[in-house]
Formats: sequence, structure tokens, C-alpha cells
Amino acid sequence: MAQVVEPPFPAEETREPASEFGGTVGEPSREPGEGRCLVHPADVYVLFTSFEGTLAALRVASDLARSLGGAVRLVDFRVIQVGAPVEAPTGRSPIEGDGFLDRVGAEGIDVKANVYVCRDAWRAVPQVFRDHSLVLIGGRQRWWPTRAGRWRRVLEQRGHLVLFVDQDRHSSADGRRASSQD
Repeated sequence: MAQVVEPPFPAEETREPASEFGGTVGEPSREPGEGRCLVHPADVYVLFTSFEGTLAALRVASDLARSLGGAVRLVDFRVIQVGAPVEAPTGRSPIEGDGFLDRVGAEGIDVKANVYVCRDAWRAVPQVFRDHSLVLIGGRQRWWPTRAGRWRRVLEQRGHLVLFVDQDRHSSADGRRASSQD
């Protein structure tokens, strides 16, 4: 059963206003970008979009997390309709059923899965992701708007680095990466 999960990071400390180059007021000036982290690579987040798209993103995230020395965190937002109790949601998240996590484990991907129960997934983003997080979203490239594309825009607007993983290029039945047909 899904449960509400607290954010895995401490609240940011209150600081003086930042200057144009990332320092606080009263600090010596610095070169642009010096001394500030544009992306927090400690954890690599994967946002659940679809079964195959998420698997493709998890394969890429596993390699990235290994290189960065971090962990892979799978995030699924479970939206509960207004009027329904958040404390006792009905049904299950797709990552909790249908053997999804079993398949991920069979491919050798170590992942920490979190299901966030909320009324509005886009409003829950600041409580789930650290500032400037690295987020992978899997799906298919389409010219029309898709769920993955909408999530990508929202997360980028909120300052996260979002990598889109094309599931057709990063998936295969036996877990090996499909070769590119370029």
C-alpha cells in the first residue's frame, strides 16, 4: 500500500539574498558560476511515466548514478481525487504491482522507489526533488504533447536538469541496450 513519504533532504537554511553571481550580499565577488552547484548529482531521479519508458530511463540512470557515486531514486506521483482520503488511497501505484520492481531488480538496477500520494503532482515537486536535481524521464519522441513532455517542461521551469530518454533507443527484451539504427 502506498504511503506518504517525507522528503529525503533537510530544509534549506535561511540565507541573505544572493547576488547576481551566486554569492550572498557582503561576500567577495566571484566569477559567474564559481562556488555554486548548478546541479546536485548526489542522487539521480527517475520519474515514472510508463512501464517501458521508465525502464529505459532507469537503465541510463543506473549508469549515471554509478559514475557519480549516487543512488537512483524512482519517483511516482499518485494523484488522489478531491474528496477521497489521502491517508487511505485505493488501488496501487504501477511501480508497486505487475512485477515492475522485480523486472528492475532482474536487470541489476539498484533503485529506491518512492510513491508520493498527493492532490496535485506538479505542486508536490518542490517537496520531492532537491533544488537543481538531475531528473530522467523516459518515453517516446513525438511531435504532439505527451505526459513525459509536459513533465519535462514543468521540471525545467523549476530549475531541474531534465534528461529525456527515448525508450525505443534504450530498451530491449533481454535487458541489453538496443543498437542504434542511425
